[in-house]
Amino acid sequence: MFNNFSGTIIITDPNAVILYANPSVEERTGFSVAQAVGKRPGELWGGHMLREFYDRMWQTIREEKRPFVGEVKNKRTDGTFRRMGLHIAPIINRRNEAEYYIAIHPAVTTDVEERQFQQEFAEVFAPWHVSTSSETIAWLARWTKGEAKLTLDEGGVLHKTHLVDMVSFFRTELINPIAEKFQERKADAELVRLAQEKPSKFHLLYEKYQASVEQYFLRRLGGDVMLAEECTQETFIRAFRFLPQYHITNASYQTYLMRIAHNLLVSHYRKQAPLSLEEQEGTLVSEDNYEGIFDQEELRQLLETVSDVERDILTMKYIDELSIRDIAVTLGKTENAVKLMLSRTRKKLRNREITK
Repeated sequence: MFNNFSGTIIITDPNAVILYANPSVEERTGFSVAQAVGKRPGELWGGHMLREFYDRMWQTIREEKRPFVGEVKNKRTDGTFRRMGLHIAPIINRRNEAEYYIAIHPAVTTDVEERQFQQEFAEVFAPWHVSTSSETIAWLARWTKGEAKLTLDEGGVLHKTHLVDMVSFFRTELINPIAEKFQERKADAELVRLAQEKPSKFHLLYEKYQASVEQYFLRRLGGDVMLAEECTQETFIRAFRFLPQYHITNASYQTYLMRIAHNLLVSHYRKQAPLSLEEQEGTLVSEDNYEGIFDQEELRQLLETVSDVERDILTMKYIDELSIRDIAVTLGKTENAVKLMLSRTRKKLRNREITK
């Protein structure tokens, strides 16, 4: 419903776990919908204000059941901080409890528009205010620059639900569809935890995704069944090798496997097509390729001199040829953190090589 809106709408449960976010959340925070759902804002971009700020916010929306307006400092995925308005309000159920919280970042361009939105926001979500769901959604659409399409009943008439029933509206139109979309990753998380506790159970993940991974290779290797099978086996071998370090994320395990498969495919084609002289020179000076620093055997020897985490990251990057993103997913770190650790470890290894 809100997918084409330029403004951002986020709905959380009473514990601030994100249940719904529209796609514009990525433009504002750097986090995709898939990364956001199931997490708290404080785990992703928030948590950078003084304790007093959050105490006042929760007192307003939880205890007083009133909308809260303020300014918050958020951290984007690229590490930069941005100050932005915070507009959050409780969605009250029939028991007069906060069933959900809604946070809205309007699509405004001037201070006058921002002040007007804040005034209307405080009125629309005030405890004493009553409106139909269609009126409220139309108001949201106006301020987030989108076209809301409301559900029609069998007679083709818009549901006229009072504000207290916005709970049902949000659950039906927004939250349940997102939950269904990401149901698979919840099932995968349970299988991953089981396999991490008992590695022999990894076969459950293999059986679930073996056919999909093999089909991926078959379509891209010209139907070469034997090569596709070999690449599929190598994909699962690599996934199993780093199973203890794998950090459960908001992506399905299939997404993780496909990233490994993609990197294997890229590696395969690189070996098939020799690099041009210009490409070879570029490779030799690139810090993102171990061949520009050490040969592979030399790297394996030097890996014995670093910490376990550094060894894992270097192995994944330079021997298993995983991308920065794959490594970040596996270890539950940000891509920037992985890049920084790689840079520091490469420098450490170069210094040790020089002093040998």
